[in-house]
Amino acid sequence: METLKPKCVYQEERWTRSLITIDNLPDNFEHLKVNNHSKIRNMLGFAIKSFEHSNHLVCSASGPSVNKAVTCAEILKRQMPELKQVTGIGYRNVRMIKDEMIDGKVSQSITTRRLPSIHILLSKNHLHPNLPG
Repeated sequence: METLKPKCVYQEERWTRSLITIDNLPDNFEHLKVNNHSKIRNMLGFAIKSFEHSNHLVCSASGPSVNKAVTCAEILKRQMPELKQVTGIGYRNVRMIKDEMIDGKVSQSITTRRLPSIHILLSKNHLHPNLPG
């Protein structure tokens, strides 16, 4: 008899400019996408290098990696006191596709979840005065 291990696949929405919930977003910015496996040391290295050739950085994270994005932004602001910050919060859709064995037949179940997300804009320049933060 053939056995099937249950399989679970996550499909996340890709980070696009339309998902970033910050008004008056600059045209050219570096995008730091934070996930569970990101190391803060590596993120800080990327961020510091990106400020050499760009004046704007957006840190984006969703779900359990939100804490890492906030930590990274706070460390950057401590190292570079001239940075200005604007924060936007929103949601990101994640689809979970499971293969299940029911009565000897394989069936798929699809669940969509909305994970909270955060976008932190750090800028060397002065930002629009009407933006919160």
